Amino acid sequence: MTALRLIRVLDVPKGTPPRPTLRAPCPHTSSRSLSRATGDESGRRGTSLVETLVVLALVGVLAMQTAPGFVVWRQQQQLEGAIRHLALEMARVCARAVASGRTHALRFDASGEELRWVAVVDGDGDGVSVADLDAGVDATLGAEASLGRSFPGVLPGRPPGVPTVAGGAADRNGLAFGRSPVVSCSPTGGARSGTLYLRSVAGNAAALRVYGPTARLSLWWWEGDKSAWHRLR
Repeated sequence: MTALRLIRVLDVPKGTPPRPTLRAPCPHTSSRSLSRATGDESGRRGTSLVETLVVLALVGVLAMQTAPGFVVWRQQQQLEGAIRHLALEMARVCARAVASGRTHALRFDASGEELRWVAVVDGDGDGVSVADLDAGVDATLGAEASLGRSFPGVLPGRPPGVPTVAGGAADRNGLAFGRSPVVSCSPTGGARSGTLYLRSVAGNAAALRVYGPTARLSLWWWEGDKSAWHRLR
């Protein structure tokens, strides 16, 4: 065995540097000690309490600056969604009237800052009326809907100082269809002319206009910075 080791030593060329001896790290050596030994400083990096507080303060300032704009934007989206929803409800009523050959309508109930409506149908062939609805002759279709439940923050009517659309009649609690709260569509494709107004807490306004001879619907939006109504697409 000694002779074999001697032969291996003699076989090593002269000038060859000795091989380094690799030792396994001690299980008790900490990761920080290993980082120092290898020159790796990543284990020493971190976030101090002061830096965290500064970041939180900046986030709070940005939130305070953007929150009012977000609230106004949200109210505008609610208002536009409400007026489009009512236009869709009215279009459905007119389509049912033509398809069934009977007058259909939306009966509105506007009181204070709440607006409710329900679809109704003529029951005796003379059109829809409040008297026939109260007597049970004309029937309701489905449950009553509420503006406040479906679109929080949206109210009936126009904000103070906002004129009517195209010089139309003044509204009462958002309704400008004469004295009757019933907006009907006939089997021949006509409807009752008028305008329905909605507003937001922020002072925006929207309107749904019904053109009687053809039951055509148009949506309008009040631009406060321009003091003018413009049509929604």
